[in-house]
Amino acid sequence: MTGTTTQEASRMAGFSEAGDPARWRAARGNPASAESVRGVLERADDAERRSPGAFSYSGFAAFARTGDRTAYVERYRSSRGRLADLAIASLVDPERDTTALADLIWAICDEYQWAMPAHVDGLLDAAPEIPHAEQIDLSAAETAAALREITTLLEERLPPLVVHRVRAEVRRRILNPFLARTHWWETAQTNWASVCATGVLLAGVGILSDDEAERVTPRVLAALDSYLSGFDEDGVCSEGVDYWNYGFGYFTAAAEALRDLSGGEIDLWRDPTGRLARIAGFAQAMRLSGDVVASFADTRPEASLDRGLLSRLSERVAGVLVPPGPDVPRPGDQRYRRWVLGARGILWNSAETAGGEPTAGAAGSAWFPHAQWVIARDADGVGFAARGGHNDELHNHNDVGSFILAAGGEVLLADPGLGVYDRDYFSPSRYENPATGSQGHSLPIIDGGFQRGWAPDAAARVLEIRHEPGAVRFGIEYSSAYDAPELELLVRTWEYRSGVLTIDDAYRASRPIGVTFRYVSTAPIELVAPGRAEIRTAAARAQLDFDESLAAETGSFGVEHGLLRPIRFLDLSGAPAERGGASVTVRVERTPASGAA
Repeated sequence: MTGTTTQEASRMAGFSEAGDPARWRAARGNPASAESVRGVLERADDAERRSPGAFSYSGFAAFARTGDRTAYVERYRSSRGRLADLAIASLVDPERDTTALADLIWAICDEYQWAMPAHVDGLLDAAPEIPHAEQIDLSAAETAAALREITTLLEERLPPLVVHRVRAEVRRRILNPFLARTHWWETAQTNWASVCATGVLLAGVGILSDDEAERVTPRVLAALDSYLSGFDEDGVCSEGVDYWNYGFGYFTAAAEALRDLSGGEIDLWRDPTGRLARIAGFAQAMRLSGDVVASFADTRPEASLDRGLLSRLSERVAGVLVPPGPDVPRPGDQRYRRWVLGARGILWNSAETAGGEPTAGAAGSAWFPHAQWVIARDADGVGFAARGGHNDELHNHNDVGSFILAAGGEVLLADPGLGVYDRDYFSPSRYENPATGSQGHSLPIIDGGFQRGWAPDAAARVLEIRHEPGAVRFGIEYSSAYDAPELELLVRTWEYRSGVLTIDDAYRASRPIGVTFRYVSTAPIELVAPGRAEIRTAAARAQLDFDESLAAETGSFGVEHGLLRPIRFLDLSGAPAERGGASVTVRVERTPASGAA
């Protein structure tokens, strides 16, 4: 390895390419990663002018007292984002002063605990069963891995006491507690298993004894296998694209580390079943138009694909293509604020990898029978996604029958995706939030009632599915999603082709019932004429035509309802009846000057 001694390579086993200064120089000059590096350097300059800051008791206790977690999360993300920025900037620029980085590392070691208060058992207990500082959650594991790797890579440029203290704190807070007890997330089918296990694995490199490492490795492997079991047979992550970026990004870091540490004996990429290839291809399959993705579950409607992660995956599994052009994270994207994902993303993105065009600019379609999700994209930059499924998924939303229509890289008809994380978001009142409840989705309201959640039998039955590049016809029956015994039949059929989407709804009941058909957008919806509404964005216009006999009304939910952005809706309703329905035809026109794909 050019520029790296054998001893240095041994210390950095698990992420050995990071010990090569030439790789960091290449990252700064490579067109695929230069924009990301430039952003890191700008943020690092700002971080050097700021105090490391401290976490207060009132901030720590806020979740237990009020249910608010936003302020603490933002402070945590700022701290760990600055850690990643200062470390990457120091590796890109070997002449850069590391005083601010050392001060920040010292401040992180001073923190009472590394776990998020929302994840801490006995949060306000003076003597909890497990000391707060020894509780391992996503954030604690991420912090330990970051500190260990950064102080290893920059050991010669950081004060010896800072490096020594990191080793001691990582062992005290993470490694010894992991060895001493088992943890619920070791058998989880979510990103917790991947992120926490990977964090422990990376934190222990160069600190654990050989005997200790032999005890840790099988547990890490078991946790990673539990994580993979959370994907269905089609490779769908029911938590959404953002959680795929997060969880599978950490899985990839672990797979690479285990391959490196074992000299190739432990190679998780050996996968004769093809399961990993299906999982690895999930995110690119979800892309609808530009950065708009199928935002089912807790995913933002716009989510940039991690080009660095896809670059490494393209080397390990078949079928993964690397998006053309540079990787430019969107606002709010946390990838480059997390050391493990950010540093690897930059270096993997800088490698010479053949480019490809996974979705945008080319017609395509995909059907995922186990999740009952369908995707269609046409060559004009219009994308459509719809889902059946059930209401008992990971990070579940009550969204059986939800759909999305996007054009020119913007959303026209929306699934709101991620809501604001607070205590209520993960409580029995979860579905009062329009982001998770069916009232915030393009779904019927039956006699004033919404869909029911945490219910595997609140599910769709597929009636028909036909798809080809750029076109789809999909029909479901989903009356069981509603707690309405009098509802005997509820059928929804979508047909999309050449910029025209038709949504046909029909119901049958044992007595006259009132049904309102709701259609949701993140852009304003305007009633422009009887039987006609319009949605406009900078890139496209959607004209919605419907039966003039239906009463039409528009409304909205604001961010005070727990949404990340306001959502608007169009409601269509008729008189109560035993049989009825609605048919809406949506015609999409691109704005010629937009040029988005």
